[in-house]
Amino acid sequence: NYEVLNNGEVIEYEAKLTESEIREKVFDAARQDTSISGVRDLLILELLATTGMRRAEICDIKIGDIQDTAGKCIAEIKGKGNKSRIIVFSKGVAKVLKQYMEMREITLADKDEYLLVSHANRKSASGKVSTNMIYRVVKQYCGLAGIDENLVSPHCLRHGYATNCIEMGMNITDVKDLMGHSSINTTARYVKSYNLINKNPANKLDELYGC
Repeated sequence: NYEVLNNGEVIEYEAKLTESEIREKVFDAARQDTSISGVRDLLILELLATTGMRRAEICDIKIGDIQDTAGKCIAEIKGKGNKSRIIVFSKGVAKVLKQYMEMREITLADKDEYLLVSHANRKSASGKVSTNMIYRVVKQYCGLAGIDENLVSPHCLRHGYATNCIEMGMNITDVKDLMGHSSINTTARYVKSYNLINKNPANKLDELYGC
């Protein structure tokens, strides 16, 4: 696995989160806590891994941004540069979202409420979650899942989403829109890095020479 820095440099890690580790270990660790804060944390992890949203974007989601359209749960969010984009939630995310809202005793009619809030105790809410809180959530559950928390971050999950889109053969313009990139050059770095690592001739040479 690898990460693309802002300057285009590619860093490879031996223990970066894989999709399997995310779903089987991190998510499973989060599911052990069935309290309202535990369900909120699971929702945060699901949003990071399956939508490619930035931390700040997740913090700013309000109930009024969410709607049920043609049987799909979607949200219209504002990203960098105040640009709007549509996020489609997976069935898994929609299920956890519904559970969390029920535990908070709110509905889609509570449009001005922030979706994700800090819970001082039980069902009490004390303001929207912060980007630092999301960072701590990722570290906490990676630690509980037995994954070196020093090697992971919320951006790893966002990066993994972009990589999954590329692996599925999505058009680079579509990936750009899904990620909320202002420039296609940013998205192109993900594609280039993916190709350099996963389509490197060294892999074929290993097969050719039986290494």
